[in-house]
Amino acid sequence: MTNTIQEFHDVQWENGQDLVDILTNLQQSITTDPALEENEQKRALKAVETLAKEGKKPPEEQDQDIAGMALDALQGISATVGHATTLAAFAEKYLPTLSKLFGLGG
Repeated sequence: MTNTIQEFHDVQWENGQDLVDILTNLQQSITTDPALEENEQKRALKAVETLAKEGKKPPEEQDQDIAGMALDALQGISATVGHATTLAAFAEKYLPTLSKLFGLGG
């Protein structure tokens, strides 16, 4: 998945670098969060990978339904593990920004 994020470091659309930075930090939060069980970590990383794949596309080609489902998955996982986790803190701070970057409001 790191490759997926690295592949779009050169994305040239507005706010593309913001997306790269947020997804990179989100991935790091997931992989270093001791409160996440292995299956939760895998699901969260898969959601980040989905967002990275959609983020590589120009905004007009991004599938908002797929991005929305990935964001919903991250929000659900972070809510399940509790507010004291790294993922929950990150999600609370950055999921609204991710939603806006994918044109989902939020």
